[in-house]
Amino acid sequence: AYWGGESPGFDPTSADQVRGILNKLFKADVAAALEQAAQTPEVKQALASNSQLATDKGSFGAPFFVCTTPSGEEHCFWGS
Repeated sequence: AYWGGESPGFDPTSADQVRGILNKLFKADVAAALEQAAQTPEVKQALASNSQLATDKGSFGAPFFVCTTPSGEEHCFWGS
């Protein structure tokens, strides 16, 4: 996570702080487009759906990955 060590004290719920990180990582037009896209109902619904799926699979942190083998067996991984 970006705030894991490169930016101690980072608050991912702060729009101003997130905007600052986006502007450091991307050109201004791309950062603005990402910020705008994050506010759309489709992206918000995807976040809610993925959060519920992670909870249903037993997630207790982030990042959380669900991998499915060719035989259909699921394996869950957590951690950075």
